[in-house]
Amino acid sequence: MSKPTHVSRYYADDKDIFDLLAQGTVSLSKLRVFLRLRGIILSPALPKEEICRYLQTSPLSWPQLETLLEIIETPDREDKFSTCQIPAADLDIQSVVTAAAAVQQERGTRQGEVYRLQVSQDGALDLAVDYTEPNFSKTRCLQQVDKTLIIRVEREGDHFMVRHHENARALEILDAIEKKLVPAAETPPPRREIVVSGLTSVQRSAFFVEMARGIAGYELKDERGLQVDRPLDTEAVEDDDEGDVEGDQANGAVPGSSKAEVKEAKEQFQGLVKRALLHGTSLLMSQQYQDYAKSGFCLSKLIWTVDPESGDGPLIEFGAEFRDGERGTGFRYEVFGKYERHEDGSFAKSRRGVEGVEKHQLLALLEASAYAALSKAQEAEPSS
Repeated sequence: MSKPTHVSRYYADDKDIFDLLAQGTVSLSKLRVFLRLRGIILSPALPKEEICRYLQTSPLSWPQLETLLEIIETPDREDKFSTCQIPAADLDIQSVVTAAAAVQQERGTRQGEVYRLQVSQDGALDLAVDYTEPNFSKTRCLQQVDKTLIIRVEREGDHFMVRHHENARALEILDAIEKKLVPAAETPPPRREIVVSGLTSVQRSAFFVEMARGIAGYELKDERGLQVDRPLDTEAVEDDDEGDVEGDQANGAVPGSSKAEVKEAKEQFQGLVKRALLHGTSLLMSQQYQDYAKSGFCLSKLIWTVDPESGDGPLIEFGAEFRDGERGTGFRYEVFGKYERHEDGSFAKSRRGVEGVEKHQLLALLEASAYAALSKAQEAEPSS
C-alpha cells in the first residue's frame, strides 16, 4: 500500500483524486464499491468520468483515501530473478548471515530498508528487504511504492549459489554483503555469472536452446515467444563448411542449409533490422527465426513450456532473457506459471501462478540448466 513519508505534510487535492480515479486500471465496479462503503448509491447508467468528477469534489480523510487505494490497487509485477556463484571455499552460511546483519546496520536506517533474515531448513539464507521506492510516472497518491526484494544464498560445493531480484538495489546489497565476507584489504574473488558477451551468435543461440532442453525431469514442449538481437560484436556468418551448418541446424541453434544461402540472408537483413520479437508456437522451427539466425542474429530472450517426462503433472512455462541483448549481459529469468493437466491429458487454457517451495524448486532447475548450458556453449567452439 502506498503511504506518504510525512502524513502531516501531504493531502490529496481535487486534481490528485481525479488523476487517481481516471486511470484505465480503475474499473467502474471498484468505484461503486467505494461509494457504497460511504453510503452513496449512484445510477448504474452514470459514466465513469462523471463519477470521478463527483468524487473529485468530495472531501476525503486520509483513512478514507487509504481505503480507496486498497480497493483500486493492483499488485506491481514482481522483478525477474538473476543468479551468480560466489567462491566460498572457507565460508559457511553463518558467515553470510553475519555479513548481512552488518550491511543492515550500515544501510537500514540510511536507505529506509527493513531486513528480514531467515535460515531455511535446507540451510540456505533467505533475505527479504522491504523498502519504499518513488514512481513519478504515477499520480501523487501512488508515487510511493512499497516493494520487497529477495536474495537467497545457499552453499553448493566450494561456492555460494545466489539468486536475487534483478534490480539495482538488490545488486548494491549483494555487493555490500560480498565485501563483508573477505578482509577489508582484500578484493572479493570474481563471481561466475551468466554472461555471453564473449560468445558468437551461434553460441548465444545454442545457450538458450540447451537451457530450454535441459530442465531436469522435463522435456521441451513448445517455444511461445523469442527475441533476436544482432550482437554488437557480431561477426560475418562463420566460414563453416556445409556439414557444420547442417549440424547447427539439427541442434536448433542456426537453422540453415548452405553457405551461399547464409550469405544471401545476411545481406538481405544487414542494416535493416536491429531486433525482432516473435510470438507463436514452435518458433525455433519457424522460417522467420531461421532467416534471422542465418543472417547473424542470436537469441536474447526465450519463453518456453516444458512437460514432465513422467507424463503426469502440469505444463510449466519459463522465461529467460538478457536485459542487454546486444551485449549479452543482465541475465534474468522467471517462472510464469503452470497449466494444469486434465484427466484426458489435455491442459488448462488459463495459467496459474506458482509460489513458495514449488517456485523455488522450479527456479533452481532453471538455474542449474542455465549454468550447464553456458558451459556447453563455451566449449562448442572458440570464442571470438
